Amino acid sequence: MSRQKGMSLVELVTCLVVIAVIGVLSVPYLKNTLRREYLNAEVRKIYSVLHLAKREAAKRNRPVVVQFEPDNFVAFEDGGVNGQGRGDWTRQPGETIVGENHVESGMRLTTNFANNRVRFKGSTWGSGGTICVWNKDQVYARVILSPIGRIRIAK
Repeated sequence: MSRQKGMSLVELVTCLVVIAVIGVLSVPYLKNTLRREYLNAEVRKIYSVLHLAKREAAKRNRPVVVQFEPDNFVAFEDGGVNGQGRGDWTRQPGETIVGENHVESGMRLTTNFANNRVRFKGSTWGSGGTICVWNKDQVYARVILSPIGRIRIAK
């Protein structure tokens, strides 16, 4: 008598049940991982725009302001009213946009900067502060700007 090769129906169903249980148990973990990665991506975008603004201020020898709103942020060369060269911390028509980005849906930004703005003047000295990015679960990550110009990410 020859041996039959293959799997029985019971073995096949058992394997499928084990795979289904593992899949169901891993969904919450994957969901949290995705939310955390979206949060980290937003923080890295802010970090990059702050570094870009700092470099552009030094390169152009003019102030560059990064303005934060709850759902977006923009960096622009601050030429002052009618381009007079004195920075007024506000975006005027015709001022060069250095970088901008929108925050993903369900996330929001908060800062402890005056008027939610920070300005780089081409030197390393400036104002320090913190930008917090919050997700739907009220979990946040921070970008910290020290008064001497160091920018870092903190969880």
